[in-house]
Amino acid sequence: MKWTEEEKRQFILRVDIGRARRLYDEGKNAEEIAAVVRRPVALMEKWIRNFKIIDQKRQARNG
Repeated sequence: MKWTEEEKRQFILRVDIGRARRLYDEGKNAEEIAAVVRRPVALMEKWIRNFKIIDQKRQARNG
């Protein structure tokens, strides 16, 4: 199977988000996560805010 550039970009983004989420769950800060996934710190801060929102929604659902 040959991937298009767009498919490759989307796959790499999903992998990076998953890696960032695992690091966030381990308690790493935005700078540490950015260094590992090689993305800008500002983007990692945005992702962390989104992770926190997701966590709050999960906690609200679980009571």
